[in-house]
Amino acid sequence: MVGNIAMSDSLNYQEFLDAIGSDEMADPDVATLRFQACLGCELFDKEFRACMECGCYMPVKTKLKTAECPIGKW
Repeated sequence: MVGNIAMSDSLNYQEFLDAIGSDEMADPDVATLRFQACLGCELFDKEFRACMECGCYMPVKTKLKTAECPIGKW
């Protein structure tokens, strides 16, 4: 759960990002740098765009202000 929004199968990731509000979003430049770090990581599954350590969908996680890389890359 982020804020008062819980992910569900009926809510796509863009709707989720739109619903949580800008105060919980990382700066766009920070999000880009985070995702670039993921792209170069040996634990990043390029097919599913997910982290194999935490299982998160990285195009969303990298945009959340309080999110952290589980292995400390960002």
